Amino acid sequence: MTPLPVAALDHVARREERGQPFPAVFIRAPSIEAAGNGVQVLARLDENHIVAVQQGVLLATAFHPELTTDRRFHRYFLSLVASNRQPL
Repeated sequence: MTPLPVAALDHVARREERGQPFPAVFIRAPSIEAAGNGVQVLARLDENHIVAVQQGVLLATAFHPELTTDRRFHRYFLSLVASNRQPL
């Protein structure tokens, strides 16, 4: 498990979670080589390795947020979906 700073998660974090690194679990995952226009880099492992990005409501990670008990990435994704929901 690698402690990974992800500032965007503070938008959905509980008070005790704010400012805390996300416990990233990497399993043979490559890093993201580049982020083009309109893609926001959410997290870097270091200066050269992008590991989380967002474009609109799309998220991509080079780690497995589902393998931890920390649900901030899940809550963040749900907040994106809820904010972009179209009426039926």
